[in-house]
Amino acid sequence: MGIAAIAAVLSSLDDKIDLLHRQNQTLEAMAETLFRQWFVEGAQEGWEEKSLLDVIDLVGGGTPKTSVVEYWDGEIPWLSGGAIASSHKSFIVSSGKTITQEGLENSSAKLLPGFATVISARGTVGKYALLSRPMTYSQSNYGILPKVEGCFFFTYLMINHAVNELRSSAYGSVFDTITIATFRDIVITVPSSDAIQNFEKMVSGYFMKKLHVLRQIQTLENLRDTLLPRLMSGEVRVSHA
Repeated sequence: MGIAAIAAVLSSLDDKIDLLHRQNQTLEAMAETLFRQWFVEGAQEGWEEKSLLDVIDLVGGGTPKTSVVEYWDGEIPWLSGGAIASSHKSFIVSSGKTITQEGLENSSAKLLPGFATVISARGTVGKYALLSRPMTYSQSNYGILPKVEGCFFFTYLMINHAVNELRSSAYGSVFDTITIATFRDIVITVPSSDAIQNFEKMVSGYFMKKLHVLRQIQTLENLRDTLLPRLMSGEVRVSHA
């Protein structure tokens, strides 16, 4: 099989992957715009000013002892800060490392549910992502859960807005770590729980679509990566119509 034919096959896969990435960027932008319209530009006088910590639960992470082999290579995904950074403003669908139930029970690691937000607090500071399924994470990160029941995507967008505000403020120039105090010092204007839940219903479709598209991307990337050596070796051939 000629190099040109192989290149054409791979290029068509890359074009499809690129299109899907752009689709997800559009969905993210639409969700962020809705959040601004509802809670920033549309903020009302009767809404209460609160610390960000009043509307989220912050959950520290942990790392099982690496010297205990029974704690590692299990069924529970475990995230480093780098894993979160590489999925910034997206869903995390897989992890490079896993731990066992024994590792979870014998460390300060916490298992967060799917759709929870995780944010890197040291190293690549301020990178955040959504969990596609229950996962654990290291102590250099925080897990973030909503205090308004089930409103995971509102919480994610609120963190997105808060981090953008931090970066654009004077504080952002020394944005080298995130602590509990960072979240405590952020003041937000909060509507009623009913308004938040109504927003969650409206915006959840964008995020479920994002996750579906991301899984399509993952399938195509796996196909591309397994197809290339088989095309090069001649094991797989492209038929010419």
